[in-house]
Amino acid sequence: MRILDNVDLPASIAQLFVKPKAKKKSPTKSKKKLLVKSLETIAEVEEKTKLEEEEAEVLSEIEEEKIESEEVEAEEEDSEDGLDPFVKSDPKLPRVVRMANLCVVGGHSVNGVAEIHSEIVKQDVFSSFYEVSK
Repeated sequence: MRILDNVDLPASIAQLFVKPKAKKKSPTKSKKKLLVKSLETIAEVEEKTKLEEEEAEVLSEIEEEKIESEEVEAEEEDSEDGLDPFVKSDPKLPRVVRMANLCVVGGHSVNGVAEIHSEIVKQDVFSSFYEVSK
């Protein structure tokens, strides 16, 4: 360090500021390490491809089971067509609680900002709720 060039320091402390010299590596050792690393990488890639193939097989089996279950559900849905739309749920959609529907059920009245909005709510947005309340 330049700041400490003009300062006399004890030898034990001066050794702390000396940079060690870089060791020269022999080219044969580095080539061996590179070869070992490349072989390890090849082995890892082969393992990953085997795992991906196994995953693809499992996924294809799952897809087949899903198609079969969808066919069964479609048959069940055909038998449930007479049910109220509130009872049926679409299995493709995530299972969530829709806050607006919860408000309609829990509240005693729902109205829009203006008369036209109230009509839109009655006819389009919550038509099934409106039909139940008639």
